[in-house]
Amino acid sequence: MDNEEVIEQSPVAKQTRAAKAVPAGEKRIWIIVHKDGRQGAEKEVFVGVNGVGYRIVRGSKVEVPESVVNVLEEAVTTTYEHVRQPDGSTSLVASDSPTYPYSIVG
Repeated sequence: MDNEEVIEQSPVAKQTRAAKAVPAGEKRIWIIVHKDGRQGAEKEVFVGVNGVGYRIVRGSKVEVPESVVNVLEEAVTTTYEHVRQPDGSTSLVASDSPTYPYSIVG
């Protein structure tokens, strides 16, 4: 586990040696990554930033570096839906949604 910071359910994140790779003084933010109600969904979210890994337990309030929040913000899933047009033809319409919905708390 040399390249991971483990973000557990405790209010203060448990850090490994590799967590020191995060720039000193980087702002830290309290977040909750929402649980995923789909059957078989992972209970943790893995985020990698500059060679440092973070495992975030869904549904737990955790403190993470701002760079982790930036990665979560950029993670989107695109779905496509066939939409019937007035002339009877169909077209594909794209829709983006967050891959890992989260809330900033604190």
